[in-house]
Amino acid sequence: SFDNKGGTQDFHVYSDGKSYSVSNTSDWCSVEQKNGFFTVTCKQNYGAYRNATLTVTTDSKTASVLIEQTEAVATYIRSNPNSVKVSALGGKTEISIQTDGYEWSHSDIPFWITVSKSGKTLTLTARSNSGNVRNGNIIISSGNYSASINISQPQQASYIKAGKSSIRFSTGGSSETISVETDGENWTYTNVPSWIRAIKDGNRLTLKCDENTGQYSGKRETSFTIQSDNKTANVYVSQSAPFNAPKGDPHPLGLSFGYVQKQWTRTNAEGTTKYGTFDDGKNYLDGIQAGVRFEPLFKYGFGLNTGLFYEHYFAKSGEYAGTDGDYNYTMNFTEHSLYLPLHLEYRANISENFQVFAYGGVGLDYGLSAKLTATETDGDVPFYTKTDIYRNAEMDFPNKPFNASLDFGAGIRFNGLQLNVGMSRGLMNISSDRDIKIKQNKPLAISLSWMIPQEDTPINSPGEDSYDQFAPIKSHGITAGFISKQWEYTNETYTGEYGLWGEGKTVSGFRLGYVYQPNFAYGFGLRTGLNLDTYISVSDDMYDDYDSYYMLFREMAVNIPLHAVYRLHFVKNFSIFVETGVSADIGIFAETEVKSNDYDPYTESNLYGKSDWGYPSERFNMYFDILGGFRIRNCQISAGTSCGLTPATFTDGDGYEWKARQNRNFQIELSWFF
Repeated sequence: SFDNKGGTQDFHVYSDGKSYSVSNTSDWCSVEQKNGFFTVTCKQNYGAYRNATLTVTTDSKTASVLIEQTEAVATYIRSNPNSVKVSALGGKTEISIQTDGYEWSHSDIPFWITVSKSGKTLTLTARSNSGNVRNGNIIISSGNYSASINISQPQQASYIKAGKSSIRFSTGGSSETISVETDGENWTYTNVPSWIRAIKDGNRLTLKCDENTGQYSGKRETSFTIQSDNKTANVYVSQSAPFNAPKGDPHPLGLSFGYVQKQWTRTNAEGTTKYGTFDDGKNYLDGIQAGVRFEPLFKYGFGLNTGLFYEHYFAKSGEYAGTDGDYNYTMNFTEHSLYLPLHLEYRANISENFQVFAYGGVGLDYGLSAKLTATETDGDVPFYTKTDIYRNAEMDFPNKPFNASLDFGAGIRFNGLQLNVGMSRGLMNISSDRDIKIKQNKPLAISLSWMIPQEDTPINSPGEDSYDQFAPIKSHGITAGFISKQWEYTNETYTGEYGLWGEGKTVSGFRLGYVYQPNFAYGFGLRTGLNLDTYISVSDDMYDDYDSYYMLFREMAVNIPLHAVYRLHFVKNFSIFVETGVSADIGIFAETEVKSNDYDPYTESNLYGKSDWGYPSERFNMYFDILGGFRIRNCQISAGTSCGLTPATFTDGDGYEWKARQNRNFQIELSWFF
């Protein structure tokens, strides 16, 4: 036998056999065999009583030895915590018991407490207190050691009273402090709205109200609760709305479907004509439009009218006679394009369910593809197909795929159903033929949209139910950053990445701009804005037959992003996010200045499309962007990369056809939101 501390004992072996062996199946005692005896060493026991049997064998004879060890005996016992205050309404409290003994027990339980034991955890369940303050002690024991747990329960509150039952805040926001009186042990507040920050200090509650910009709703009004035990008091809070604020859910995001017309105005030496695709007396193309509409409001009814739309245009010609006159045929034209509007909107919020509005601004169109087919009158399969016909002067289609226009329109909204009617006038010449000037108009665009209602209590939102959990996410900001770009050249046999001055190099620049990044329900949001990108690059020294020279490149462009954002809120002032979408670059100017010690500097301006100067990009470029970052308070850092969506095609001096895609291989931005 061994006590719980363990130890060592020797066992003699008596036999007329020549040798013996000892078998052991336990892991808490070990056996060392010697000549005529063996030694058993037992480890310390921290648990219950235990035993094991050793078998001694010589030839066919065996003998057994029973090894026993007593259970662990405590040398200490204590609780964590050793003093507990339970709610006047009752409830459960778990206490951790710390002891090196195997068994422990509890006693002296107050009548208003029930206990349950599981392992080394003691769970106390207190009844509701309908009388005076209660106190008691619970004794825990193990072996010769014991400890006491003090438990107390205050009496329930008989009243709670707020210093003010109604508070009205101004439109610009303000702060109010109210006193709270109660005979309860403690008090709390719940259901404070997101536009108010509540700060508890002793028996006072300070309410700080944000400005009501009218961006998300009109007049604000609700109530919240202060509570002590079963006693509650309600405080009504309201805030006046600015002029022409929405009187209900502003529905900023929606789905749209509609009908659209496209028309080209051609000017040459013979005059100006308006036409569609074919000479059939119809001077416009028919099309359909579908996409996502985004119309957030700022203040006093002003807001942004934007989105991203897919447009499909189609036209069919009359009947033509074949070249030899033995067959007739018709022609079909189809075009797929993207439309990005950037409009300022003014909305008259007449009632909660009815608004009228007008808008105007710039619209950007980019043709994804255009196709022309010819089919015999009695046939089903085209005998002639030509795709990607942009800049094709031989087919009398010198149109470039990019267009910018002046848009204006108006509409009405009833509940979430919105009707838009508008038109566009081309702002730029989209002809690749120097002898022809072409502008693209949209005589009519009419669409019906369903504007999606906002959730009342979104998940992963920055402050719907508890202002103290998340800080409000501001939407407007300014941004500055570093950007770099590079060109990917591709033909049938080769792909390489180049800067202006050689393989693998990049062109660096900096960005300044305005960012608008609103947040919707469930952590989703939008990012758009207007950036000014400036690129500057200097070549290494170059040499010709006369002298050395170097080249200085300068470019300035406007960048417009349209990204979907998903944000995760971790703590009050910290969140991380990812964003993806498209962005558009519109070049303002691009030029190269050649400088030398022997002759005057020479400047080549308007580089767009001049591949012989090493600049193949057009004035307009679109990108697919992927970025990520984090925000601390109002400071945000984001970084990412962009892949070009609008490659330019050109033919080099050796007659090889190339595609050059402009990528933004790295960008990092620091934004401050206000």
